[in-house]
This record gives sequence, structure tokens and C-alpha cells, in this order.
Amino acid sequence: MRILNVGCGGTRPQGEKYVNLDNLRTQLPLGSAARDQLDSESNYVEFDIFSGPLPFNEGDFDGVALLHCAEHFNAQDGLKLMQNCFHILKPKGVFLVSVPNASYFRHVDAEDKNENWPRLFEVTDPNNPIPTFREAALFFSQHEVLFTEDALWCYLRQAGFPAKDIKRLGSELYNPVLEEMKSLLNRIPFSLIMSALKP
Repeated sequence: MRILNVGCGGTRPQGEKYVNLDNLRTQLPLGSAARDQLDSESNYVEFDIFSGPLPFNEGDFDGVALLHCAEHFNAQDGLKLMQNCFHILKPKGVFLVSVPNASYFRHVDAEDKNENWPRLFEVTDPNNPIPTFREAALFFSQHEVLFTEDALWCYLRQAGFPAKDIKRLGSELYNPVLEEMKSLLNRIPFSLIMSALKP
């Protein structure tokens, strides 16, 4: 089993089955503890995912995870990234994607106050001056698009995944690669999480 973790950030599982991909060396100061840790990880690949196609071949991976990353791309570039993820999957490979769920924020809008953040979003930040978590999670300055289930479904469909094999997390059939990738998930309360299978 080989899994690519695209835009991994601080979620970097160790072991031979994972390849963690990001451009963290440009963000972590040389000589810092975080940079030293990163430099010691043999399964980390430094690559700016905004720079073009992912540096892998067709069919290299059993699974590709794109977790809280797609919202950083405009619609066309996000689609290209998902198409590239589709390309590097093996046949029957699994794609797992999570994004902030705009529908959830609509649902909890009346309660979106700092004191409710631990219950609604599993966030504890009592001194945060941001008035709503909607502002922090959906309208963060580096986010380019908003997602709902229908919108993300359209991205996945356009990327090449068959309609019948695009599922919201919890409605899919058991798959050992997907089960392994679920351990990477974070920000679950306010996330839209979908999986898709390459034919």
C-alpha cells in the first residue's frame, strides 16, 4: 500500500506506506526544532503544489489524500490538481478529499460565537478576536473558493471519477486503503469529506 499525502502540513505520518508532500522548507526556519524534525523524515518530499503537476507517474499510488488543501486553489487550478491526483492513482485507487463545509456553517450560524467554538468546531481559542469561526475557516485570506457537497462532487466528476464511485464519508463501501487514510483526517466537525475510486 502506497499513499500520497498532498499538502500535508503538520500531518505527516511516518512509515514506508506514506509519502508526505508539501513546501514546508520554505516556511520553517533553518535550525528550528520543527525544521530539524522535517529534515529527519525520510518520507517527506519538498514540492510546491502550486507550481504544476505533481512529481509522480501515472499509477504510482493506491491512495491520494488532499485534506484541507483544495480550498487554497481557484476553481481551474483546483480542478487541475484533482485531475493530477486522479492520474497518479492506480486503477481502483482511492482519492480522499476534505474541505471546509460551507453548508455546516450555514447550519450553525446562530451559534457561531467564540464561546461555542469548542462544541461546534472542536476549537478552543477563548482570546481570539475573530467574531465568527465562519470568518476564520471559510474566509481565511489564503482560501480561494467555498465548497458544498454538490460543488465538490462536480470537481471530482470533472477530474475523471465515475459518478457511482463518488461518496460522502460514511456512505462508502469498506476499502482498506480508505480506512488507512481516514487516520489522516482532522477538523472533522466542520469538514466536508468525500472519497472517490479510480476505475
